[in-house]
Amino acid sequence: MNRIQVSLLLNIVLATAVPLQAESPDDSKVNGNAVPLLDGLLRRMQGLQDSVSTYRVKVQQKWTLSGESESSGSHQLVFSMSNPNRFRLSVASGQDQATNLVCAGNGTETRCVLTNGAQSCYADLPGNRENLLSDAYVSNTLRYSGLDLLLRHDLRPFLMSSAESVELIGEETLAGERSQHMRIRLAPDEGVLDLWIGSGERPLLLKIAFKQSLVAPSGEMHKLTSNADLSWDLNPELGEAELTTVLPTNATKTLDIYSYLVDGRARELLGQASPPVALQTLDGQAWSLDKHRGKDVVALVFWASFAIPSIPQTEEVQRIMNRLESEGVVFYLVNVGEKAGQVKEFVASRNFTHTIVMDTESMAAKAFGVTSLPTTIAIGRDGFIQSAHVGHTSQVVARIEEDLQRLLAGETLVERQVEN
Repeated sequence: MNRIQVSLLLNIVLATAVPLQAESPDDSKVNGNAVPLLDGLLRRMQGLQDSVSTYRVKVQQKWTLSGESESSGSHQLVFSMSNPNRFRLSVASGQDQATNLVCAGNGTETRCVLTNGAQSCYADLPGNRENLLSDAYVSNTLRYSGLDLLLRHDLRPFLMSSAESVELIGEETLAGERSQHMRIRLAPDEGVLDLWIGSGERPLLLKIAFKQSLVAPSGEMHKLTSNADLSWDLNPELGEAELTTVLPTNATKTLDIYSYLVDGRARELLGQASPPVALQTLDGQAWSLDKHRGKDVVALVFWASFAIPSIPQTEEVQRIMNRLESEGVVFYLVNVGEKAGQVKEFVASRNFTHTIVMDTESMAAKAFGVTSLPTTIAIGRDGFIQSAHVGHTSQVVARIEEDLQRLLAGETLVERQVEN
């Protein structure tokens, strides 16, 4: 499970979070000339981008979501443009900076390919580069990187209509270039956006920062911060490889990458026998599901410490698991993509009693079609998969609880699929 998908999960959380009341701007610091200055800078910036035959912009982005626990990550994005129509976007994520999202378009159609280990999916989008923002997954990935602004043809009216106030912080030098630092307080209470735009001969976006305070559905307070540095190359020679993408063998076609990632393939496996996966528990013991077949109802909860909310952070889920376990459900918490040392450190200070299974290489996640965390899979006493649920909102937890109680009562939720 790569970090780009973790960013998707964080966006799911943020989409249901409630913004806190932003601090009111100090009127004495809001420069009356800030709005026309910003408008002028944006006009010059878009004019320069449209006037060059080619350009390449590289973005280094780092984000942090802090609260009772903290998650962080990084993206490296490269956007290459050959005016007026051809372009390519690539996104690399995590510590290894492996490229796993590539989108390329010719003005009439754009193909977006997402690769996660041996698994790949792709979607074909109509239209030009701005239509990248119509895909929920791509849009979430680009959020606060600066590219989410640069791709908009309506950038000026968009920012002006979104701004509660605009403040001129002052002139600064970034990477040897003079820039104007502008602060935009977004309305209504949607956070604070800082932009650094070149004020010399190259009026280009050089840096973007965003911060917002949120209250998650669980009531936990979070603070989201994102910082991105942009570097530009105007009129470079762009080879064909910088404007195209290659479709991996056996890639799955989907209409919407976001929905595909959230749902995964787990629901496609309903009614099938649980795949034979042999792993180890956190304490080094051999683990498989064989001993439970014909005997126990089993719930596999796929999680990771970097996914919010993860199992150890959700008291409501812990209580339900404890109760159902006392009634006969066997729970295994399958940690995806982390090493034993990381997990031991994470759970050391938590009241954590359920068996942890280590899926360091994501073998079980792939076998069960899991692409989002947390995902809970219920397996009947016959060893066949009966339900799969993504997330731990109160509604989802209620459905998980109901499914497990029905399985304990001997009901069948999904008929066995007959193999041809």
